[in-house]
Amino acid sequence: MLVKRQGDEDAAITLFRRAIGADPDCPPADAPLGRLLEQRGDLDGALICYQRAIRLRPKDAQARHGLGRVLHRLGALPDAVASYAAAVQLAPDLAEAHSDLGEGLRRLGRIASALDACQRAVALKPDLAEAHNHLGNALRDEGELAAAAASYDSALALRPEWAEAHNNLANVLAELGRTAAAVEHYQRALSLKPDLAEAHVNFGNALVQCGRLDEAEATYQRALSVKPGYPPAVVQQAQLRAELCEWRDADADAARVRDILRRHPAVVPPWNLQWQPSTPAEQLLCARQWSERVAAGVQPRFCHQRPAAPRKVRLGYISADFRDHPVGYALAETIERHDRARFEVAGYSYGPDDGSPLRRRFEVGFDRFVDLRTAHDGEAAVRIYRDGIDILIDLTGYTRLSRPRIAARRPAPIQVNLLGFLGTMGADFIDYILVDRFIATPSQQPFYSERLVHLSGCWWPSEIGWDIAQEATPRSIYGLPRNGFVFCCFSTSYKITPPVFDVWMRLLRRVPGSVLWLAGASDKVAANLRREAAQRAVDPARLVFAPREPMADYLARHQHADLFLDTLPYNAVGTAFHALLAGLPLLTCVGQTFASRTAGTILQAAGLPELVTHSLAEYERLALQLAQTPGLLTGLRRRLAQARLAAPLFDRDRFARDSETAYLKMWEIWRAGEPPRPFSVAPAG
Repeated sequence: MLVKRQGDEDAAITLFRRAIGADPDCPPADAPLGRLLEQRGDLDGALICYQRAIRLRPKDAQARHGLGRVLHRLGALPDAVASYAAAVQLAPDLAEAHSDLGEGLRRLGRIASALDACQRAVALKPDLAEAHNHLGNALRDEGELAAAAASYDSALALRPEWAEAHNNLANVLAELGRTAAAVEHYQRALSLKPDLAEAHVNFGNALVQCGRLDEAEATYQRALSVKPGYPPAVVQQAQLRAELCEWRDADADAARVRDILRRHPAVVPPWNLQWQPSTPAEQLLCARQWSERVAAGVQPRFCHQRPAAPRKVRLGYISADFRDHPVGYALAETIERHDRARFEVAGYSYGPDDGSPLRRRFEVGFDRFVDLRTAHDGEAAVRIYRDGIDILIDLTGYTRLSRPRIAARRPAPIQVNLLGFLGTMGADFIDYILVDRFIATPSQQPFYSERLVHLSGCWWPSEIGWDIAQEATPRSIYGLPRNGFVFCCFSTSYKITPPVFDVWMRLLRRVPGSVLWLAGASDKVAANLRREAAQRAVDPARLVFAPREPMADYLARHQHADLFLDTLPYNAVGTAFHALLAGLPLLTCVGQTFASRTAGTILQAAGLPELVTHSLAEYERLALQLAQTPGLLTGLRRRLAQARLAAPLFDRDRFARDSETAYLKMWEIWRAGEPPRPFSVAPAG
């Protein structure tokens, strides 16, 4: 032991092994040798030593704790937790074992027990930095972000040079919206430990949120340099490249992401898969993996009583997007039009208050509006439960800022997926998804964990009543040609894919004087798209980028375009509605997934089914025909003008009535004690 204390680990290991060789039943040597081998990274050797120490001295708490650490590092988490638990049973005051037990329980999803163990460790040894860090991890998983940040601060006060704790604190600060502070801690973590791949990826994500995309790209690449093939870095790099329209390795990126989906569960966010070539089965698998990770350790704690007497049904809409946001545009009118004789309607917001008129409209449009930003997930679920919500409608799904662990606690007896996330959530805590027969036919039920509820009309609401500027800004201001044909697409950059762009460039080559008018983009995106155009023998100057504008001007500018070209596999949604509202014909190509059928259902509801194609070859032929036959487009514009007065898409009362019929049927099924089942809403009248 003296040799070990003097720092000569090699000599200490040799002496311990000699002692064991001379007397195999000599218990004092095994555990210290195990610790030295563990520190050296010889986990197999350490495992043998700890197991032998426990066989000789079954009540050796330190040996059981050491065995737990080694098992943890070897990936045998349930066995590690059992060993930690045995250690604290033998030595109730062993703070380090309580701390490691807490982290092990957290990784198994047993969050409540993890919190108890970590809090016990902190109480026993307040200067144990690991205990504060592990407590922060458990609090973060519980959704108590402010408390988690405080725990990480405590850990760093004790160990200021701990890179992993800086990374953990930065993650929570990013979730709290304190991006600048998060960036500082990521930079600190990486200055202390440049090979910490996880911190590189998280730092890259924060840079994306700040709009610093070039720096983010380099950061993901550094993660892959220090840890080649690191799955989170591969997935996030592929996402960023799609946003930047950086397509040099597009096919390889897509293949790598799909391979990670199969080999590394819950690494690919479900939203990422929607804009990549993928099947309904792959999207369900991805969502299921994600939901299992989200709900790990969350136990429903609420008992829901079926009312004996009829009463109003209490609807609760929960979202991060009750603000100036596409989901906000789509739902405000519906909330106001719900029949208050049959429904009470509450809104639960955990997203930012942007101070916009639309935010104020939501606050007064609901019967009750509750801001849950400062409530952790458990508190939010308790609030919804105590409000007696019968049907909780999740409008965010797995999109940015989502908090699915609220719904995972089952605060309402019936829970619904609607609008915000274009696909299945793969979650056993969501009962229904509202669709229409174009979005998902009944035969698609196997690819949804929710029961399909087919509305009688279009799945997309009519949106709020937009004003359109009477006179659009002149064509010349936008850089458009005075007479040339204008193809346009105002969708986000990540929706543009190489196969669709190939079609667009062939159209430009075959329609002399035409241009492609795209949504405003960063200099990097514009440069990448212009480079891709040049590689396809198209003058880069024929790509024109529109500026960001107020909504009235944005809608008005559609009169300068001749044909909106949709994207695949992620269709336009709100932008498709806006084009048709402004009188601009839109051409789409549908696929098999939810996100690849949204523009198709919108066109059906507008009375223009002939603009829905089923292959890129058909899409290209029809686009060329429309561009070369002016009379066809004139007729389509005339029909769109008439549709604004009569088509179901623009009926601003339609969705409220349709969804209400669906909610009442769900309520009837639940009150009867029956399990959720698919059903269709009958057309009104």
